[in-house]
Amino acid sequence: MNQIQKLSAHPAFKVLIGLCIYNFVAYGVLMNTFGQYQIPIIETLGISRTLYSSVTTARGILGALITNVAARLLPRVNTKIYYLVMSLGLAACYFGQSLINSYSMLLVINILMGVVYGLGVYSTMQVITAQWFLNPAKYLGIATMMNGLGSGLFSPIMGFMIQNYSWRFAMRVQSLIVILLMVPVSLFLIRYSPKEIGAQQFDDSPEKTAAAKAAAPQGEASGFTFKEAIKHPVFFLMIVFAICSSLLSGVMFHVPAALTGKGFTILMVGSVTAFFQWGMTFGQFFMGQADARIGVGKTTALYAVLVLISCGILIVINQPIVWILALAVFMLGMGRAYTTVQCAVLSKSVFGMKEYSKLFSIPYTVTIMLSAVSATLMGYLYDLTQSYNGVFTVIGVSTVIACIAAIAAISLSPYSKKKPSEAKIDG
Repeated sequence: MNQIQKLSAHPAFKVLIGLCIYNFVAYGVLMNTFGQYQIPIIETLGISRTLYSSVTTARGILGALITNVAARLLPRVNTKIYYLVMSLGLAACYFGQSLINSYSMLLVINILMGVVYGLGVYSTMQVITAQWFLNPAKYLGIATMMNGLGSGLFSPIMGFMIQNYSWRFAMRVQSLIVILLMVPVSLFLIRYSPKEIGAQQFDDSPEKTAAAKAAAPQGEASGFTFKEAIKHPVFFLMIVFAICSSLLSGVMFHVPAALTGKGFTILMVGSVTAFFQWGMTFGQFFMGQADARIGVGKTTALYAVLVLISCGILIVINQPIVWILALAVFMLGMGRAYTTVQCAVLSKSVFGMKEYSKLFSIPYTVTIMLSAVSATLMGYLYDLTQSYNGVFTVIGVSTVIACIAAIAAISLSPYSKKKPSEAKIDG
C-alpha cells in the first residue's frame, strides 16, 4: 500500500494513467481490431486478401521506419501540442478510411496512418516510461497490457456494429472515441519528461538504487559489447528468433478472416477474436512471471507447445465450434508474447546489460518490420491455396524454429553460463 500511496502522490501517476488510456485506444480500440474489417472491405472494394494485407504491410513498415524519428523529436517539442496533433491525426485517418471507395484510397489513408502511428504510438510507451520511472519495466508492462484489454472489450463491440450497421459506421465510432479519450489525455496527462514540470523521476526502490550506486564503481555491467556480440553465434540466433516469431504478430490481422471461413457470423467473429486479445494480455503477464520462476528457456518451450496446439486445432476444426476455437485463438494470442515480451527478455539473457539498448534494438526492429510484411505473405498464401491451413502450418513450424534458436542462444551465450540467475527477469 505504501508503494501505491507514493506513486499516487507523484506526478508520474498521472502520466501512467494517461499512457494506459492512450494505449487502450491506440492499440486496443484501433490497431488490434483492424483485422475485423478485412472481409467487409475486401467485399466492398472487390480486392484480394493479398492486396488488402499489403495495406497493413505498408502501414507497419513506414511506422517502424519513422519510430526512431519520434524518439529524437520528443525532447525538442511541446508534448501537449505534439500528442494533440497525433491524436487528431489518428481520428482524421479513421474517419477518412470510412469514406474510401477504392484500393488506392485505402493505401493512401494507411500510409498516412503509418506516419501517425510511427510518430505518435509505436515508441510512446517505451520512451516516456523510461523518462518518468527509474525502474520502468513493470510500469511499461501495466501500460502495455491495456492494448489487450482494449481490444478484448471492443472486438465484440466492433463486430456488433459492423454486422448491424456497417464497417464505415464502426470506423466513425472509433474516430469519435479517439477525440473523446486520446485528445484530453494528450492535453492534460501525458508529458515527455519530469523536467517539463520541474519534477523528478519516480523511484519505487530507493534502497536498491542507493545500493546499486554504491556498488557501481566496483565494476561495469556484465555482458557483450556490440562489437563482441555481432561476432558471436548468439547474435545470429537472436535474428533467427526475431524473424520466425514475427509471424505471431502478423497473424493477428488474419484471425477474423480465418474464423469467418469456418462459418462464424460477423458478430461471433468479433466475440471469438476477443479471445486472441485476452490471450495476448494474459500471455504477456504470465510469460514475465514464468521467465522469473522456471527460466527463459523453459518458458519459451512452453509457449511453443501452446502455439503448436493452437495451430493444430485451427487446422483440424473447420466448423464453428465456439468453445474449442476460442481456446485455440486464446493460446495463439498468448504466443504473441514471443514478440512483445520474450524478444526483450532473451536479449537481456544472452547479451547482458553492458550495451543492452543497442543490441536489443536490432532484433526488435527486425520483428516490427517483418510483423508487417508477414501479414501480406499470409494473405498471399491464402490467395494461393484458398485456405488458412497453410498459414497455420507455417506459423507452427516457424515457432518451433524460433524456440530452438532461443534455447540455443541461451546455451551458447557466455553471459548466460556465467550468470544464469541474470537470465531471468524480476518477478
